[in-house]
Amino acid sequence: MNRILGPFRSGAFSERAAVICLTAIICALAALCAGCGGGGGHMKAPSAILTLSSNAVPFSAVQGSPFNPPDASVNVTNTGAGTLSFTTSSDQPWLSVDPPNGTAPLTMQIFVETGVLAAGTYTGHITVTDPGASGSPAIVTVTFVVGSQNASNAPFWPQWGSNPQHSGMVAAT
Repeated sequence: MNRILGPFRSGAFSERAAVICLTAIICALAALCAGCGGGGGHMKAPSAILTLSSNAVPFSAVQGSPFNPPDASVNVTNTGAGTLSFTTSSDQPWLSVDPPNGTAPLTMQIFVETGVLAAGTYTGHITVTDPGASGSPAIVTVTFVVGSQNASNAPFWPQWGSNPQHSGMVAAT
């Protein structure tokens, strides 16, 4: 009788049903795993994206001035998901940034010091880094123009005139 029924005999049918069910279960698990991010069944953490409000900051000052130019503000933001924890650094001794590290969103202050710099144009960089974020490192290019101190023949007070021996008030010309 088994010869007549061949593939339809009772034992063969239950074995094939078990194989088909096992295949269906494996396919369902694979589809579920792929929907969760695939590979090993672990979901990827959301990714932070490092963004700066400006990537270039200009400064200017006069050589030998006792005053430094006002500081500049640059916003550090996370336009992605998750947490963005960053560090900052400068590549020039006349250029500094505060804070040295932080968590976005945060505003960093960029400072330049005239000090003993000669007249000329200087370029430096502030680097903002979060190794786990897209867009990292982000760089702010700082241009610092130091102008020369020109000698002047103008009188100190125009109302005194240009004659240092003048003893009275005169109208400025």
